[in-house]
Amino acid sequence: MAAVLFRSLATQIVQTTHLFLSFLSPEASLIFATLELNQETSSDPNICELEKSTVATLVLQGCGTTRFNKFVQSGEPVDLEAALCFFEQALRLLPPGQQLYHTSVSNYASALILRFERTPTDSADLDLGIKQLQDWLSAQPQSDPTSRRLVLVTLARVQDLRWKTFGEFMDLESMIESERQILKLWPPGDAERGRSSARLVAALAQRAQKASQDNTTVAKVSTNKVESVEAQILPESVQTSKE
Repeated sequence: MAAVLFRSLATQIVQTTHLFLSFLSPEASLIFATLELNQETSSDPNICELEKSTVATLVLQGCGTTRFNKFVQSGEPVDLEAALCFFEQALRLLPPGQQLYHTSVSNYASALILRFERTPTDSADLDLGIKQLQDWLSAQPQSDPTSRRLVLVTLARVQDLRWKTFGEFMDLESMIESERQILKLWPPGDAERGRSSARLVAALAQRAQKASQDNTTVAKVSTNKVESVEAQILPESVQTSKE
């Protein structure tokens, strides 16, 4: 009974505080959310620490989502930094196996993508996003299809962006593998399965195009090397006759 009431309290906290929190600085918001949570729950001995962490995660995710959406509308960097701060704090509260963790890690990676797009010269944000997502996938090999699909979709987005920005073929291969796994997780007949198939086909086409370009480059380099060697070892009269 206590757990049910606690979940209800969590919903009320999220609904009544995260809009207000969205106007505070990240530091002030986190302090306020913590105080609010502790005041409401500290007196109940029937509420375990995991339940408290779950509520805190819900609050932080709500605050992060509000700031994230605000950044999308306003473009103010402070809103994006606040969203990242909230999502990062949410990740620290729960172990990877908990139900809310996959949502937090996907939200965090999505915010990192937006920050990278503002200054697309340093891959640090993309590297961090990929590591966080891959760590969760490795730690939860038996996770439910919906959670795993959400994380894989975000991972494929980050890998695709890093491939298109920096041109590392390994990222294209990794993205193709992610898309293959996503496709397997959609039930037959689902409309999203068709969209997933289209993304996989497009990625495979990019790989074929890249391979074709590489082969053309290798052929040109080989021809140039042969001509260079001939110029060094053949008599000038032979070279003239070839021309």
